[in-house]
Amino acid sequence: MLVKRIVRDPGDASCALLFYVDIRGNYCMAERECAMKADDPRLEESLKRLTERIQKINDMIVAVLKNHLVLEQFINEFLAVCGIKTKGQEF
Repeated sequence: MLVKRIVRDPGDASCALLFYVDIRGNYCMAERECAMKADDPRLEESLKRLTERIQKINDMIVAVLKNHLVLEQFINEFLAVCGIKTKGQEF
């Protein structure tokens, strides 16, 4: 069984050191947990990259849908020119 102990980092007030201690009192592992402030420039840069990535994905989705519709229209026109009856089915 492991017990979690939290110790504040004296060098950085927003960070905490997490220690996991077993029953005998031996330290098993340690982790560092930091809180990020809302006005942190790293957070703002990450948000900017995220919105750019979402915009690129949206642009790709629109391009794929437009090309799919163009291809469907091309196939329908090609079949009509060839005289192939589709029996009410269109691509």
